[in-house]
Amino acid sequence: VNGPEMITAAFQESSDVVQTGQSVTLTSTTSGVSTYQWSFGNGTSANGATTSVSYTQAGVYEVSLVVASPSGCSSTKTESITVNTTTTGLNNLSGTGSLRIWSHDDKVYVDFTGVTMVNSLVTIYNILGQQIVSENVISGNLIFQQKIDTFDAEYLIVMVRNDDKIVTKKVLITNGK
Repeated sequence: VNGPEMITAAFQESSDVVQTGQSVTLTSTTSGVSTYQWSFGNGTSANGATTSVSYTQAGVYEVSLVVASPSGCSSTKTESITVNTTTTGLNNLSGTGSLRIWSHDDKVYVDFTGVTMVNSLVTIYNILGQQIVSENVISGNLIFQQKIDTFDAEYLIVMVRNDDKIVTKKVLITNGK
C-alpha cells in the first residue's frame, strides 16, 4: 500500500486444495492496477491479471500477488495452496487394506490396521510447510497417534509415505488450552 494512491491486492483461486498436476486458476480482483506479478512458491512466477499454475510435488505452497497502480502504489497478498499427491488414494496405500487419517482435538491419527505391510514415514507439516513431526512406523495393525499441543487451533498437513506411495491429508487441530 505504498505510493500516492491506496491500493489493496486481492485475488481468488479456483481451489485452495488440489492434486499434483491439477491446474489452479488465479484471478486478481484488484482494480486500478497497471502491473501484476505472481509468485507461486515453487520458484516460478507469472504476470497478468489472470494466470494458472500446476504443481508436480505435494506440499503447501505460498502464492503471492504484487500489484502496482499507475502512480506507483503497490500492495501484496499471499494465500496458501495445498497440493496432495495423486500417486495413491486413501483406500489403496499398500496391500489390500485401507489407510485412514483424521484428527480429534489435539491429536492426529493414522490408522494402519487395514494395511498388510507397514513400513511408513509419517510427517506432519504446519500450513506454512514447516515440518513439525517426522516418525517412522514399521509395525502393522496399529493406530499411530501424535499429540500436537503447540497451537490453539491450526490446519496441519499429514503425509504418509509407505512403499514409495504417498498419501496426504489436511486436518484441523484444536487444543483446549
